[in-house]
Amino acid sequence: MASKIFDIDTREDGTGRLSLGYRGAGGGLRRLSFDLSRADLVQLALFSEAASLRDDLGMRDASDLDFDGLWISDDPVAGQVHLRRVNAYSEQEAQVPREVFHAETAGAMDICLAQAEQVKHGDLLKQMLSETDVPLPDGLPDDAAEALTHRLREMALLLLAEQLAEKGSPLAKLMRAKKTRPEAEVSVARFTAALARSLLPGAVSQRAQG
Repeated sequence: MASKIFDIDTREDGTGRLSLGYRGAGGGLRRLSFDLSRADLVQLALFSEAASLRDDLGMRDASDLDFDGLWISDDPVAGQVHLRRVNAYSEQEAQVPREVFHAETAGAMDICLAQAEQVKHGDLLKQMLSETDVPLPDGLPDDAAEALTHRLREMALLLLAEQLAEKGSPLAKLMRAKKTRPEAEVSVARFTAALARSLLPGAVSQRAQG
């Protein structure tokens, strides 16, 4: 079996390793690699998902993601994702076709979602999100609006699950007691609306339209 040019190897603990094969200046084969913490993997999955959402809406904006030692730039116009790996001894630069990059990171999204649902109160968070209004751009067909709503709720789930996992999380405290869960629902709704509007300029509440 031929080796993949770009690969994200995920582990059971939610961490992973990014690896990209490329040809160096002299024509020889080289490999760029970077270890991803659990938080890094979540950020990478969200970065790719946000780019995919923009693609579906016809938006061609470039976007960057900067880790400590790895910089990733997604260029929809050129159809390439650029990576620059920097450490104390060397610097590597390479690029990979967007379709290859985003197809691989889609698998990371699935892993991160499974991890998010396993955090304490993860099931309750998922239920709250399923009932939360998600602002969307005007004029979307029903099937496109439904798919976009689902994906935005998944992105909110990843981000809010990270909050729940933090020691002393205010959101976790609100979810712990039934009497404060309405406050948690408000917090989740506000966060989701803010996320949608940050990604989709012009997004408006669907309930307000109804």
